[in-house]
Amino acid sequence: MLEFVSEKAADWLIAKGAAKREDRDIYVYGLELSFSTLFSVFMILLLSLIFSHILYGFIYLLFMFPIRFFCGGYHAKTYLNCNLCTNFLFLAALAIALLTPVGLYLPLSIGISILSGIYVFSHTPIENANNPMTEKKLMRNRRISRFFIIIQCTLILLGVLLFPQTAPYAYMASLATGVVAILMLVAKLQKQREEVKA
Repeated sequence: MLEFVSEKAADWLIAKGAAKREDRDIYVYGLELSFSTLFSVFMILLLSLIFSHILYGFIYLLFMFPIRFFCGGYHAKTYLNCNLCTNFLFLAALAIALLTPVGLYLPLSIGISILSGIYVFSHTPIENANNPMTEKKLMRNRRISRFFIIIQCTLILLGVLLFPQTAPYAYMASLATGVVAILMLVAKLQKQREEVKA
């Protein structure tokens, strides 16, 4: 379905003169990624609305999606699995945020953000075998993701330490940052396992 819509959209762009026919495959791929990402964002916002925690959805997206673009990590083999995984991880983070006793927000926010921050900072970016990067792009992604993780962890720590009323939101932000680190770790372990098999 996603491929069909992307192909039709690419053909429309070509017919309107906005794209070249020889670049069709590139446009189809880019449109697939864009539509998949938009669908994931829509689903997270819809789920957060259903559970009456729309702000948690926005915070999760803000602290997970931008940095993930630059630091990499686990990628599902299909768009359907990607969207299912993305939605599951959001629901897991939301459930953890809602079930955690309020008194634990401060220590958990600090702990998760520091551990995730250290891991992301020291291991970014995780290169995907299907999307190898040039040395220049690796360095660029490393700089950008390190910048993001420093800003994110600083905001989380300032939120829980200086503005206690924002603790639930800082906690959700730390969980989103933790998800980024976990996805990076999973990809790294997956790559090591494949190297051992080879």
